[in-house]
Amino acid sequence: MAEPPTVQSWNLYLRFGIELMALGGIWAGASVAATSRLRWLLVVTGLLVAVILWGVFNVPDDPTRSGKAPISVTGWVRLFIELVVLGAGLWGWLSSGRVDIAVVYAMALAVHHAASLPRLRWLVAQPRKPAQS
Repeated sequence: MAEPPTVQSWNLYLRFGIELMALGGIWAGASVAATSRLRWLLVVTGLLVAVILWGVFNVPDDPTRSGKAPISVTGWVRLFIELVVLGAGLWGWLSSGRVDIAVVYAMALAVHHAASLPRLRWLVAQPRKPAQS
């Protein structure tokens, strides 16, 4: 099995900013998507689901994560989770009317993923293996 690629520190910082922007987008989108009675339930539920998916389902030794995987998944599953969470952030910014933030967010996503091609190739080659203790 191939060793995980290294990810440059600037790209890890960019990824952290993208993760925060995704949560902000989910917050913004959910807060305008529902009536006042359901708004906070939708906001909190959306954020909790995103955080749980992001933090629990991981590929062991992923260079952008801690290396630990509470629930080990294949690289394809992890990429799908990233697509859902990061896509929800983009949807949120767009649906809240903040097209300016959505454009900056999309550009940051493009730069991050272009610089992360070795990681993406590594991820798709990862089978599921047991979580490490």
